[in-house]
Amino acid sequence: MIVSIDWDRGSDFKDKARQSFAHEDYLSTVKVLEEYLDRYLDEVEGLFTKEREVITSLIVSSISPSNLKQLRLSSKRRDLVFQSFCQEYLNAYLSSLEGYLRDKVDILDMLMVSYYNLIKEGVYDLNKVGSFEIYRSEYFEIARWFKEEGKLKSWSEAKLENLIRYNIEIIFKKFTEVRCQSLKQMEVQIKGKLRGLLSSFLSTFTPTFSEYLFIKQVLVNIYDERQNFRRKGWDRYQNIRNTEWLIDIFLEFTQGNEEYRDVRGDLMNLMADITYFFSENQGDRGRRERRAIKWLERSLEEFSDNRFTESRIKELRRNITTRDQINKFRHDTINKIHFLRENLSLLLAEGRSQEEMKTDIKKLIQEVEDIDLLFRVTKRESPKFEVFSPEEIIKEIEANLPSKPKLSLTFKGEEREIEGDRGYFKIILENLIENSLEAYKRIGVGPEASQVIVEVDPQSMEWKVIDNAGGIPEEFQEGNKLFEPYISSKGVCQDVGLGLAQVSAAVEVQGGEIDYSSDSKGTEFRIKIPLEEY
Repeated sequence: MIVSIDWDRGSDFKDKARQSFAHEDYLSTVKVLEEYLDRYLDEVEGLFTKEREVITSLIVSSISPSNLKQLRLSSKRRDLVFQSFCQEYLNAYLSSLEGYLRDKVDILDMLMVSYYNLIKEGVYDLNKVGSFEIYRSEYFEIARWFKEEGKLKSWSEAKLENLIRYNIEIIFKKFTEVRCQSLKQMEVQIKGKLRGLLSSFLSTFTPTFSEYLFIKQVLVNIYDERQNFRRKGWDRYQNIRNTEWLIDIFLEFTQGNEEYRDVRGDLMNLMADITYFFSENQGDRGRRERRAIKWLERSLEEFSDNRFTESRIKELRRNITTRDQINKFRHDTINKIHFLRENLSLLLAEGRSQEEMKTDIKKLIQEVEDIDLLFRVTKRESPKFEVFSPEEIIKEIEANLPSKPKLSLTFKGEEREIEGDRGYFKIILENLIENSLEAYKRIGVGPEASQVIVEVDPQSMEWKVIDNAGGIPEEFQEGNKLFEPYISSKGVCQDVGLGLAQVSAAVEVQGGEIDYSSDSKGTEFRIKIPLEEY
């Protein structure tokens, strides 16, 4: 026998279900279809199980070439008759089975859509989610059968896209509306389910369907979830967390795939936005900015020609530098005000000689000028034109150093004076020299043996600061990290101060450029200020 399916017997159920589905009465749809599965399709499935046993029995023992001898055919002919009979029987069985499976797929598809809408619109219900997951497993099992038979192309792309969307939504419903012990636990559970879901789709439906079909739908879910501010969960930012986790999974599955480089870069830009504008601790702005910069740098690795991303990195770094300069200005100004008060008190003290008073007044003037310079750097004021001597700046720097290193100044040409902004050049030289001295200290060289060379070309406005204090670690040379706040040329993160970020700002405000070269022996910084700025 071959299983004969009475399709008319189930037509009433399906017609009633389709009518309920069309009217968005998903609860009635589920009830009708599950009754159809219980009363009819399960019975048919039992018949197929018996039929498989019959076929196995026929092939193994019931019909054999020896039983066909009475037909008086040659042995070769008997083999052909036997094979033909078995193949026809098997083909008839498979044809009947395929019709049954196609019918069941349609039922499962309608059931999953109905359950999805019930779960989405109603209160979270563990039983509904469990039913959805059972039907999804059956759906994948049938799909794998069609894949083995080479008949998977009959699947609808639109249905597959919707199924991915439904499954992602069910995962978020299941693991965000039930309170987890911690956010980390929630993240692990959701990422694990998303990873397993996408893996199942890719292994079942590719290469018949393009991988892009499934990856694209994950991308659609990312942008939809980003705007789903009504998402329930741990807190009012649950949709943001879900977006981050979806992006992580997308980046994981597209790693190293050239086809997705632009999309990956865009998503990393989105992650930078999420990192910058969303944080449980909104007050920790500096930390958020630095995390955003890391995402933008990763984006540039995917798409190096993205000028927009480059400008965002520069702007964020400028914001960090400016804000930290303001904080430094506040701190340094308070210290200098204390110094001014103390020296003013000394001026009023009796018994002070004219020479001592003159020295103290010079110190007071210098402190006032330093306060003004800090204010100018913080506000990024345009450079001021004046003629000054680099030798005087070096002497001032030496006077403020606790140790007495070997500072040497050489000039190219006969001129000994510079036209430019004295204050900004003092900031540049002071920071570079201090960083060089710290580098010497790090390698165990004492102050007396620490040599820093400053070379000046008054004609071209080119400056060099050179030391032999060992090179800068490679990790700080990549991507201009050296000029970020709290990084110094000695190649370590500083707890206080602005390091070379302040130098970079002083060069930039003058329209100049700064670069460097470094090896195991030492480092050379080069500063070029265009003459037209003055």
